[in-house]
Amino acid sequence: MKILALVLILFTIVSCEKDYEEYIVIKGCEGQYLRKDNLDYSICNKEELENFENGNTVIAKIELLESCTDNGIYCAMVHPFETASGIYKITKID
Repeated sequence: MKILALVLILFTIVSCEKDYEEYIVIKGCEGQYLRKDNLDYSICNKEELENFENGNTVIAKIELLESCTDNGIYCAMVHPFETASGIYKITKID
């Protein structure tokens, strides 16, 4: 029984760690993104990226949002890279 409990605890710890992934911060006049595997994830809560420079590598957890109330002003350029569908929120970043 103790072995089963230990296995379940280890499984839980390992699965939680998989939620965090390595991304590259992308900042431009057209928005702010986290890039992974050549795919850019548009970020709604851009204040989470204020302390990071364009090109920094971060460990983060993101989730897909239903909508975003970002009132930022952006340039009229289209983001020139492939983007993931939807808009995302950073839930944790290091």
